[in-house]
Amino acid sequence: MDYMREDRRESEAIRLESLRPLLQGIDLRDLAPVLVARNIIKSYEMNKLYAESTADAQINAFIELLKTKYDWTGALTDALIRNGKCNIAQKLMEMQSPKSARA
Repeated sequence: MDYMREDRRESEAIRLESLRPLLQGIDLRDLAPVLVARNIIKSYEMNKLYAESTADAQINAFIELLKTKYDWTGALTDALIRNGKCNIAQKLMEMQSPKSARA
């Protein structure tokens, strides 16, 4: 069971890395509250993200934080859609589909 969980975490980390260029320029103040509300991240973790000195540093810290979490993809997709980033949400959903895993 733990092996499957680690395998899933690894595949989610790969998804995050491929989303990195798309997430650049996004204000985390739009996304993080949704992730807190969905119990993906804690409010103190959100505040740590906000404390980063630059937007790029915030995105890097955000990605590294999500790599430590489970089941963040649905909440992030929701946050992206709610904030008008449907193109990025679509890309994330495509990455999650079993069809893309076979390609």
